[in-house]
Amino acid sequence: MLAKGWEGLAAGQQLVETIGHNKEAPYRSYENLALCLAMMDALYPGVLPSKKNLDARDDLLGRTVINGFGLTHVSGYFYPSPRDLVPFVLYIGLATVFNSETNLKLEWKNVDRTVDRLGSAVIRFDVTEENDVGEDSGGYHEPNALVKITGDKPRAKMNRRQVRLLDPQAADPSQPSLNLVLDLLHEMTVRIRPFAESSDVDRLYLYVARRGHKKGSRIPGGFPRGDWIGVPLREFVADHELPNFNLSMLRKTLLDFAQLGNRGDIEKARQLGNHNQAITTWTHYTSDLIKKLLKEVTGETMLLRERWIGTEGTIDPRGAGDDADKGCATPGFGCLDPYDSPCKAQKKERLCRAYGECPSCPIAKVRPFNPDDVRYWEALERALYRSVRNMTAEMWTDQWAPVLADLKNLLALVPAQVVAESRKIHLELPDVG
Repeated sequence: MLAKGWEGLAAGQQLVETIGHNKEAPYRSYENLALCLAMMDALYPGVLPSKKNLDARDDLLGRTVINGFGLTHVSGYFYPSPRDLVPFVLYIGLATVFNSETNLKLEWKNVDRTVDRLGSAVIRFDVTEENDVGEDSGGYHEPNALVKITGDKPRAKMNRRQVRLLDPQAADPSQPSLNLVLDLLHEMTVRIRPFAESSDVDRLYLYVARRGHKKGSRIPGGFPRGDWIGVPLREFVADHELPNFNLSMLRKTLLDFAQLGNRGDIEKARQLGNHNQAITTWTHYTSDLIKKLLKEVTGETMLLRERWIGTEGTIDPRGAGDDADKGCATPGFGCLDPYDSPCKAQKKERLCRAYGECPSCPIAKVRPFNPDDVRYWEALERALYRSVRNMTAEMWTDQWAPVLADLKNLLALVPAQVVAESRKIHLELPDVG
């Protein structure tokens, strides 16, 4: 649009007089807006002036900007407001899992976009947080320099360096790539960067407040030192009808998910949060829901150990994969309710111990397209054949022959390519009976 406006200026076009108040008035046309932007760009290379100072310099241009399009709308074509930067703050906060203070004070010197990791390009965010020094002097620095930020972690007893290596191209239809986000952020702020204070010129998030007295080209009053994101974030939440949240909740939620996705592994969350001690993660970044789930995991572990001892090691959950149903009595199967087994000799509200009987169990779950499960099925088949010599004919006929028949029916459902994949690794299971 700005290029079109410059073409109009070169051709000697004039602004349309602001006559009429309807939306279709000529002075509100696309062409008049383009010409208006070009004139503003030529007259004001930095921050656009306030209404009062704009009217004093060019009466027609002032009326066109103020009455035709609005100064807020026009300035949005040249540089961002705090509200415009909210999506960028949220995106980078989610990508890096930095705390809100570190995120808001990021500078371009913390971002290295030339890192090569085993032939793949990555973007490196590199910051140091500390608790016992004053403000950094700011300005331009070497690309790999570290930024020192005061008070980012009030509980920290030592400097904590945070490094994130992120895929610059990862994206999907609902999520732009990190490269695109950084490119947009740079382009949106490039116009006003030369007019920022020396201590602010390298900041990622550079903006001009929509309100306030603006007379010269420089950003008025320097860069705000307080919580500049609070009000814009609330506006963002209201605009998109989202549940109310603040920036600090992002980090807490992500560290919660780190524990949730790793079966309560607090060490994973501690590393992601860059905490010196796990007690910090547990005390300040673990929700009541996760603590409840961890108690359940602890109880589950105790029950699994009790069953392992009670079966003399026959049902051993230690080698099960992360996606395995450890509550099920036979590896390679799942169970809808291992505490209410319909198998013989099993007690309600006790973890099922009917090892080997899962192929015939009505509440068993199977995955015939999973090579890991199929590998256990074939191991169970071999265990059933081996066990014949250790049981009576009646016991085999009444109890285990039907299990073998059901297992063979399951194996018949498995595609040939899944069987071939499952046989790449050989394993054995204990005998049954």
